[in-house]
Amino acid sequence: MMKISSAPLSRLRSSQHLFLMTEFARLVLEHDPKKLDLEILLPELQQAIAVEQVAVKAEMGSPLTQTINGLIILREKYYKAILKLIDNGLDHFDPTVVEAAKKLERLTNKYSNILGKTKTEKITDFGELCNELQKPESVAAVAKISAAEWALKVFETNTEAIRLINQRDAEEAARPEGNVHDARLAVDPIYISMVDRVNASVILKGEAGLKEFISQLNVKINNIKNTMAQQEGAKKKDAPADDTTK
Repeated sequence: MMKISSAPLSRLRSSQHLFLMTEFARLVLEHDPKKLDLEILLPELQQAIAVEQVAVKAEMGSPLTQTINGLIILREKYYKAILKLIDNGLDHFDPTVVEAAKKLERLTNKYSNILGKTKTEKITDFGELCNELQKPESVAAVAKISAAEWALKVFETNTEAIRLINQRDAEEAARPEGNVHDARLAVDPIYISMVDRVNASVILKGEAGLKEFISQLNVKINNIKNTMAQQEGAKKKDAPADDTTK
């Protein structure tokens, strides 16, 4: 007789647990919660899963952070290119280029420690530097040493980094408090109750109308178990062997 396989809920990673719960809810909807006799419990499960999704996202950190870090790297790469062009300009045969380079050297000297500052301080300083580079006298000097495109890139990457930082901060401020552990404690009893109800229905009424749902869910559960077994095997393989000579 078919039944829903037991899932090692307490041993699942956050992402695995959320995946299983999300897929379970999806399959319930797909196979009609009323026919599965899960209509009453489904809304409660969905609400608990929504809380878990927020908690897991908070645990993993904002996906915007990686994008922001990439922009910061590019911004500093572009800025270093400007510094190189200034150095080249100081040794140029054309005195007008030398004068432009000196003007920009005086400007960048005001921000001589910019690359050694914190991310927050850099955002502020690069913003001020970009404002100064956009002044008419600076624009002419930048063009003279062929650094206009690099200056534009510094401005664009810094502006986009600021926009994404503000967006990330707003998302984090709006995120309700909670943690994955507490969220899972709320989800698991509901899931277990729903699984028990389906398994009981099979005993009382037979597999008719439940077979496909149970089969599809068991595939998900078995795939997760197989993944966990592979992960455990890899850990044992990487673990240092006991020194039997001691």
